[in-house]
Amino acid sequence: MNKFDWIIGEDLSRTPQALRLARETGKSPVVAALALSRGIKNLKEFDKFCSKSVGDLFSPFLMKDMDKAVERINLALENGEHITIYGDYDVDGITSVSSLALYLKSRGGIVNYYIPDRSSEGYGINTGALCSLFESGTSLLITVDTGITACKEIDAICEMGMDVIITDHHSCKETVPECSAVINPTQPDCPYPFKALAGVGVVFKLISALEGGNQKKVLDMIGDIVALGTIADVVSLESENRIIVSYGLERMKKTANIGLKTLIEMSGIGEKAASVSGIGYGLAPKINAAGRIGDASCGVTLLMCGNAAEAEQLSDMLMEENRHRQEIEKEIYDEAVKKIEKDKSYRKKPVLVVWGEGWHSGIIGIVSSKISEQYSKPCLLITVSEGIAKGSGRSVEGFNLFEAMNACGDIFIKYGGHSLAAGLTLKEENLEKLDEAINEYAADFLPKEGKKAVMKADFELDGEYITTEVASQLETFEPCGTGNPQPVFAVRDCTVKGFRLLGEGKHLRLSLEKDGAFFDAIAFGMGADSEYIITGDKIDIIGNLTLNTWNDISRAQFVLRDFRYGKLPKEKSAVPERTDFACLYSFLKGSSQNDFLRIKEGLLLRRLGLALGNDFSAEKLNLCMRIFAELKLINFTENEGVYDVYLSDNGEKVNLESSNILKEARANCGK
Repeated sequence: MNKFDWIIGEDLSRTPQALRLARETGKSPVVAALALSRGIKNLKEFDKFCSKSVGDLFSPFLMKDMDKAVERINLALENGEHITIYGDYDVDGITSVSSLALYLKSRGGIVNYYIPDRSSEGYGINTGALCSLFESGTSLLITVDTGITACKEIDAICEMGMDVIITDHHSCKETVPECSAVINPTQPDCPYPFKALAGVGVVFKLISALEGGNQKKVLDMIGDIVALGTIADVVSLESENRIIVSYGLERMKKTANIGLKTLIEMSGIGEKAASVSGIGYGLAPKINAAGRIGDASCGVTLLMCGNAAEAEQLSDMLMEENRHRQEIEKEIYDEAVKKIEKDKSYRKKPVLVVWGEGWHSGIIGIVSSKISEQYSKPCLLITVSEGIAKGSGRSVEGFNLFEAMNACGDIFIKYGGHSLAAGLTLKEENLEKLDEAINEYAADFLPKEGKKAVMKADFELDGEYITTEVASQLETFEPCGTGNPQPVFAVRDCTVKGFRLLGEGKHLRLSLEKDGAFFDAIAFGMGADSEYIITGDKIDIIGNLTLNTWNDISRAQFVLRDFRYGKLPKEKSAVPERTDFACLYSFLKGSSQNDFLRIKEGLLLRRLGLALGNDFSAEKLNLCMRIFAELKLINFTENEGVYDVYLSDNGEKVNLESSNILKEARANCGK
């Protein structure tokens, strides 16, 4: 509850531009205002945004070296050469390998693949693996979702006589490898208009080029796999990615991929699988688990599987790996947070560099992300073993982690990634040096002290727009994700009509009313906040307006991201008045059992404020308690915001004016 600083955007829904666009599109002014805020100014642009047409995709041949890659791959297929696909071990890499392998095999290619072991080989290309592949007969190596920073390794294998085509989407260093072709839209001299493709998106473009530019045909073949990898890699869902994901999700609903279909069925997520959240939270973690703590080839085998029985076995294996991953993740998280909380120096550092002995290298990325979110700071989480430190970093908005690591580049054995996420390897002896260097670099960009994370709302929503019609129209903006966020609204002064706990107390459902509109709100993971909720209270909420359909009946529902108490008028006086004393004592007596009451300070303050119609400060509460204790009405202790109150009223009338504490407070206030 109230975990974020709220930033609420300007409401454009009543502007002439929004009202005109609403009339032209037949949509609510809310939808029109959201469109305007996303740079959509007229009906033509709105229709294009809504159509998500494959025809609006850019030609793959606009990408640098695409013609060279097509020519070399076609030659390899014609001559029956041995082709190896070298991929990364995350979902983007697994889907990239699967997509390209399925396609080349469909054309009769002699194809195998290689994914390095995360624990023993680490991130990126390694020379030992390349030499082994060359010795086993590979004449053409195609990298997917990796390779753009591996100049030394690629140079060495090319000199031995292997041809290499690099496909990648990660940020480039000053130089790129010299080989048969380098396909990466982020290259400074690449004219391709859209730079935010996932690794599997670049592979999709390569396959489309091999098909003469027929991108619809390729999406019909592997669109579901491409959407899976794109969503899992959390790239920006705008422009081409929005089209690719939208088309791929439609294919996902009726997927012909046996492995993917089986995993969906065994996961029990049903229709949600064909959604950004369904993939992000339901499918991707299970496929990712293979590369994190097991063998990533299990994920590739599943997506290339043609046998239902084998698909069931592989799906079960992935789900078990994911359960194991969750257990390890909790252990590392608890240990890392303990280190941060114990060492006060972390509080003054803009970047958290945390390391531990023997942490699982496949899990630290997830934990790094959680810690970064918790402390609102970039985090490098590093595992140490036999003198070598391998880490995974996650950043915050506005701080380019890849550029920060570039500034410390001489410290690493190797590193790579992009602005918000990166992988790294260095010697254990250089950990302190890294901590000092990256924090010195970050000092010019980030505050030392952590601050509350920010939650942005598009604008404040009135009760008249909290309807099933508006909620339905908001689906216009799907698929939503990074770069095309799901609309977020703030609603002030909602009256709590009722509430209850769900999921064994983990989640909270609220019944709310705003300006005569009645609606539900679900707050996932906020069940513990229920003890602060008071029926009849006013709260402000921030979250997503959605449709909740049950038994063919749809209702408007908010999915809350945060909520806070509605503001009360400022307290009349810093010194307690007779009504303050009366209200507090009445509550203590009425709420106690056997003359004892335990209550959190925040809840008590809110109840007093509501009863009195104005704010009631913690200082005033403590003063009242001390006065009651002085007059022998109560005994109390206060520890970390929790009051234990013992009533000791002997029935005799007490004169408040006899309190020395009250007299002193009044005297000090008078000064």
